[in-house]
Amino acid sequence: MKILLAILSLVVVAQGFPQRETCQLQQDLLDVASMIDTSAVAGVLWRHIDDPEMQEVFGFLFSQRFRDLYLTAAEQPEVVAFFLWLDAQCVDLRPWLNWIRDYLEMPPVPWSQNVGRGGVAAFWDELLEVLNLPAIHAYSQQKYADSPDFAAFIDNLRGPEAYGLYQQLAANETYQYALAQLEAYGINISAIRDIVQAVLGW
Repeated sequence: MKILLAILSLVVVAQGFPQRETCQLQQDLLDVASMIDTSAVAGVLWRHIDDPEMQEVFGFLFSQRFRDLYLTAAEQPEVVAFFLWLDAQCVDLRPWLNWIRDYLEMPPVPWSQNVGRGGVAAFWDELLEVLNLPAIHAYSQQKYADSPDFAAFIDNLRGPEAYGLYQQLAANETYQYALAQLEAYGINISAIRDIVQAVLGW
């Protein structure tokens, strides 16, 4: 569950959701995502991108090993089942998962005189600080109260059908291996979980 929802939240930050004319949920999710200061997030990234530990993280993310891991995980039946369930909720992740794959060709890094240091941990600490998760969480809870579509989506995520899909994912060895590899290379799954929970108002 964690990595899939993490992808969901991060993709919202980067691009927004594809729009469906009959789906209010898309706009609701985009409204919540708009609370994230993407310029501040980018600033944190560029300040820390030359840190040696961060370079190791990016070296992994743009390696053939990560590409193979990503594609293998995305093809797991349990992952596909969860994508299809999300699609039924009016959240289609497939275009943005493909976008992540294509984005592995990074653009040039903008020059910055203000270089961050302190390793991967400092990057995550500063990222969480600029995100202002309490404000995002409060906005999401208000959206839950105001929007029946958003409330239904959150309730469905907490429901028995979704829970069954989560359990299947948790039992998938490839999925667990992918999570372990991400954590081993400095991807803070716990911090990503906090971000996702704020976006969803949990």
